[in-house]
Amino acid sequence: MPPNTCNSSPKKPKKPLLPWPQPAAHKKNTALQEIAQRIRAQKNQLQAANQADLARATAAGLEPALLDRLSLNKKAIETMALGLEQIAQLPDPIGEMTDFRNRPSGIQVGKCVFPWASLASFTKPGPMSP
Repeated sequence: MPPNTCNSSPKKPKKPLLPWPQPAAHKKNTALQEIAQRIRAQKNQLQAANQADLARATAAGLEPALLDRLSLNKKAIETMALGLEQIAQLPDPIGEMTDFRNRPSGIQVGKCVFPWASLASFTKPGPMSP
């Protein structure tokens, strides 16, 4: 078949491919577990820094409701650590392909999960950007 022509019978992809290497799920999960441990180990330092932030926010006239939202107590710090551990227990969705559909043109399309931080590498400023 000449180059740049389509095959009339498309082949099913063997495996979803990502255009960039991804860290293994166990490495991401290990990092999340380590962050949770460090949060717990440094809870006193976190609370001290938060108290200093709250004092500055109070002096700046921040609303009491916002001060309450910014306040870190032991329960909030433990909730952060537990949340990270729960995320580490979830299956890693990166690279997962779902919702395949055949279009009237004959092509098959689907959804692929990828890290949002990588989106910046595919975008550029438009004409309205400074």
